[in-house]
Amino acid sequence: MEPLAYHTSYLGLPACAPLGHPHVISQEFQEGSDITNLRAADGVVTLLYKWNPDALYAFLELSYDYFEFVRREKDEAYQHLIVVRRGRKVTVRKPQGLSRALTCLYMIENNWQSSVASVA
Repeated sequence: MEPLAYHTSYLGLPACAPLGHPHVISQEFQEGSDITNLRAADGVVTLLYKWNPDALYAFLELSYDYFEFVRREKDEAYQHLIVVRRGRKVTVRKPQGLSRALTCLYMIENNWQSSVASVA
């Protein structure tokens, strides 16, 4: 399997940072990609970086008390993704149909290590 490759040009998220620290992924996933070390935080920062690096900056800038990003697919009613940061608490929510959602909560610690609070 091919290991994940991390983007090296975003200064706030170095590719050499330890597992758990968010990384911007620099590749598209292939069938043989090794996703063993993939974390929700990696997905969030990669999505924001690829959409607009300024959005990633706003997400990482804790002097902004609140950040919200909502991705809606035009043709898919249930392909939404919601990322909200209130202070250091991050909620990532992916609706699954009309009445369910996959939710991941984590706290941003001083060294940007994340710890999953719950997945429901």
